[in-house]
Amino acid sequence: MKAPPLGPTAVLASWLVRVLSASARIDLDAESAERVQEAGTPTILAYWHEQVFLSVRFLQRQFLARGQPLAVLASRSRDGELVARVASRFHVHVVRGSSSRGGREALRTLHRVVARQRASVIFLPDGPRGPRHEVKPGIVVLSQMSRAPILPMAFVASGCWTLRSWDQLAVPHPRCRVVAVAGEPIAIPRELDDDSREHYRLALASTLADLNDDAARRATSATAASS
Repeated sequence: MKAPPLGPTAVLASWLVRVLSASARIDLDAESAERVQEAGTPTILAYWHEQVFLSVRFLQRQFLARGQPLAVLASRSRDGELVARVASRFHVHVVRGSSSRGGREALRTLHRVVARQRASVIFLPDGPRGPRHEVKPGIVVLSQMSRAPILPMAFVASGCWTLRSWDQLAVPHPRCRVVAVAGEPIAIPRELDDDSREHYRLALASTLADLNDDAARRATSATAASS
């Protein structure tokens, strides 16, 4: 099924997100930078759906500018179409699908992209409809299939607009500081039973919560120091 067309407001929003994200300043600590740089082989970048636009400048600098291909899973909805349009502007491979519509085929396509193009994958584990900050099992399955480790991350801006959407989508203020934090990579074994898969899902959710708390503290400290 084709996604609903974007109206003029959404087209304008797509343009604004690209402009504002490009002006953001990324604050990536040395330890996190090292973990990201080690992700020269295909990696699954995991962070909350609300942070997708806060991550754009980081992805440009750390992956695309270095010639490392990226792919993203975008749902077949208006929100997904917005994500897809922004991603395509930055030459990110877009795979359409979600846990509710076309999920299995989307995971198979992502697996092929990882295997053939050696691309890393941007995976927003609580998308496309939530509940907010609830990890869906698809990311564990993709890591299990592709053998690509999951790199949990968090992005918190010193200033942003928060939309009234299910995910409370954050849109960065012009020239804001975005604190990026990366955790330890999570390697998912090829052979897993249901209980083990659930263990990794819950562990990822806990790690993402801790990373977001850390990023929020750093963003608050940075804002206070500059004021």
